[in-house]
Amino acid sequence: MGLGPSWLVGHAVADITPDLTAGPVYLAGYGVRPADGVRDPLAAHAVALRYGSVGVVIVSLDLLGLFHEDCASLQGATRNALGHAAPPVVVTCTHTHAGPDLLGLWGPDARTRGVDDPCRERVITAASDAAARAWQRARPAHLLVAAGRVEGVAHNSRDPGMLDPVLTLLSWATTASPHVPVLQVLHFACHPEALGPADRRVSADLAGESRRRVAAESGCPCVFWQGALGGMVGPDARPGEEGEAALVRLGAALGAAAGSLVPALRPDAGGLALARRSVALPQTNPHFAAGRAAGIIHRPVLDGTGEPPMVASSAGLLRLGPYLFHLAPGEVLPAVARAWDHGSRAALPGLEPRVLGLCDDEVGYILQEEDFTPGRYEESVSLGPRTAALLGAAYAELRATVSGP
Repeated sequence: MGLGPSWLVGHAVADITPDLTAGPVYLAGYGVRPADGVRDPLAAHAVALRYGSVGVVIVSLDLLGLFHEDCASLQGATRNALGHAAPPVVVTCTHTHAGPDLLGLWGPDARTRGVDDPCRERVITAASDAAARAWQRARPAHLLVAAGRVEGVAHNSRDPGMLDPVLTLLSWATTASPHVPVLQVLHFACHPEALGPADRRVSADLAGESRRRVAAESGCPCVFWQGALGGMVGPDARPGEEGEAALVRLGAALGAAAGSLVPALRPDAGGLALARRSVALPQTNPHFAAGRAAGIIHRPVLDGTGEPPMVASSAGLLRLGPYLFHLAPGEVLPAVARAWDHGSRAALPGLEPRVLGLCDDEVGYILQEEDFTPGRYEESVSLGPRTAALLGAAYAELRATVSGP
């Protein structure tokens, strides 16, 4: 099999598991849940990519999410470590519901912030260190890609049948025959919450279980990137199935699906481009405003924006081989992803659209305005009804700066 042009790829990982002996650790998601143990460690996986004169580092964190301001701190720390040669850094989260609360919403009571600041600072330091190490370790490799549908792992409890069931496998292999894999990335859309709310152990959940199995099979590191998981795309557990059993079964199924794609891996001709821009998003959610006023949410609003207040966020497009990733700052509903996909296919017909969720921010659920129904769960943890349209407009502008094959 003839392989395509050479990339430079590097990988580094850092342990970001919270220290449960240092004090209470409140888990993000669901309700009040102080952690009572560790099922499996949490990690920051950094993937450094260079193709021609373009480079980027993508850092994937086993967290529910990280606000824009903390992502900026992580990116700044990486620039400080690498100096003038530092590449742009994209921060994304797997969205596990069994990691520490770094947003503030799940403290011991409704009036108390759930973030342990020393834990947050350790995560930023460890992740930025991994990003710098990955960049310094970059070595020549070839890119191979494959994608296929996966049934029975995820389902949508809000809009049954509306989900993105495609698993994408990105595999970088050595340039010398026999082309041994050196890094694999899984991209799939599903809330990593198989353990459920009753389990209070720290865990990377489905993201960690699937990548562990792929790494064991391939003999190289595996990284998980999250897709359009919003509204409410979660694990397809069987009736009465306990969380641990569901996690093991679904992790094995997703790992096996990745393994089944290996024979279909094909070399890609290459291509890497990143375009990002700042966006100001209106915050009309009264719960978020109350949380900020109470000091639970440490997220500033932009000065002089009036009503509704605006928060700073980010939108981006990442061309990686044959794929165009919409870098989305939250939990994108599949219907929104389909609308963005349509625009990108029309503008860049040679690229396959994808969504990389929880990128450089966590603004909550991103819904279409016509589907926004106050009182429903996803709406209660969304900035407001205009987010999807404003991000869509940003992507339309950015498409002109990203070239196709």
